[in-house]
Amino acid sequence: MALSPTIERKVAALGLKQEHVFGLLDPGVLLPLSSISPNVYNPKTCEDARLLSIAQSLRRKQWQPSQVALVWRDPDGATEYTLIDGEHRWMVCKLSGFTHYPVVVATQVTTREQATEVTLAFEEARARKDKRKSADLLIQAAVRGDDDFLTQVLRVRDPERLRAAALQREQSVNAAREKAAEQRASAPRTVTLVMTGAQYDEYQAALGKARTVLARAQNTIGMVTDLSDGDVVAVAAVLRNAR
Repeated sequence: MALSPTIERKVAALGLKQEHVFGLLDPGVLLPLSSISPNVYNPKTCEDARLLSIAQSLRRKQWQPSQVALVWRDPDGATEYTLIDGEHRWMVCKLSGFTHYPVVVATQVTTREQATEVTLAFEEARARKDKRKSADLLIQAAVRGDDDFLTQVLRVRDPERLRAAALQREQSVNAAREKAAEQRASAPRTVTLVMTGAQYDEYQAALGKARTVLARAQNTIGMVTDLSDGDVVAVAAVLRNAR
């Protein structure tokens, strides 16, 4: 990150004191600033006004424990550790003459490719503020069993709760699929017939005959229902004699 001489003087003029800025932090998170260097794959830039705003905020509010930077042990880096997230604050500390810098070491990150992915994920989450996507990424990490990464790096208190959320989501999806399948199976089916003129005439004629037969059957049923027991015996006798 290239800085103008003006911003360097302005940050230095604030007179930030390391003891004050780090007053709320656990000393165990402090590493020598000289052992940490920025990465070359962070696409984010920062204007002078933004950098000065960060420095002024540190002077007023101190460094909050939730804002500790993230680094990884980079075997090919310029220093022992390379920043994944927190370059602007690192620059403020350097311009202010600090000897240490508060970080968490991402032990799960072991390659440049992984470090790049995490860096870009942080920047994308900030840019889009996509809470649903962030939640999905956390759940995926929990399902993979990356509990150390979740608790140490991402400050997740209960990975097991994320796994429970993943199970509940899976059950909901399966239930929705089963319900949709049942609805498809029970839905009435519509049959479309394409007929020629002659076929349609035959269909209408057959349908008329069927209706006539049905009407006669209904009349017959009505007649039989109206017969008394004696009438039924008499009809049976006539039919027997007719044979």
